[in-house]
Amino acid sequence: MQPRASLYRPSRRLYSLNGKRGDPDMRIVIAGLLCCMLASLAIGDARCETDPGIRQFVEHWEAAAKAIKSRASGGDTQIAAGCSELTGAAFDFDALLRESIPGTWTKLKPAQRTTLAAAVAKRATTDCVDHIQDYDGSPFAILGVRVADDGDRLVTANVRSAGGRNVHVTWRLRAADLGHWTAVDLIVEGRSMTARIRSEFNQILTIRNGNLTATIDTMARR
Repeated sequence: MQPRASLYRPSRRLYSLNGKRGDPDMRIVIAGLLCCMLASLAIGDARCETDPGIRQFVEHWEAAAKAIKSRASGGDTQIAAGCSELTGAAFDFDALLRESIPGTWTKLKPAQRTTLAAAVAKRATTDCVDHIQDYDGSPFAILGVRVADDGDRLVTANVRSAGGRNVHVTWRLRAADLGHWTAVDLIVEGRSMTARIRSEFNQILTIRNGNLTATIDTMARR
């Protein structure tokens, strides 16, 4: 929103960068650019840090993690059910697979894509269970937001483990629609889910002599 000039008009005693009296509007532009540059150096992109959709994503994940953690006495089954609901709502598994195996994904039939996405969703649930069991229940602290080359947002938060360690968690978020973001990767302490899926898929594909159907069936059975 453009600020009203009457509220932001600088004093006539102000000078431009070369020490001479300058156009007040130009001084506002220069000051704004300097502020944006400093903010970008601090957090990657100031607009991302204040984006309500991104903050809501992290807050939703935190609230869900706490709720799942509170049901831990019900055993792994209840934790897994909560994690399945959380990851199913937060991730776009089709997009995650397009990032993981871009050349192969375009060759797959719809049924193969569905099977593979379900296999990846199962892995996300298993990872979530492990993370929840190691989570101490304290609030997440957003450390920064960075804009990737393709426009995705890399949101990093500090999450405390049950043992008191600081664990850095990064979600790679993609705009799904106005004000809504979905995850296409989860990076915990530098370990990327997308990279792990790519490695696993390619290893199995090699073992199965390039047979896509056999590779997908193997991943689905694991």
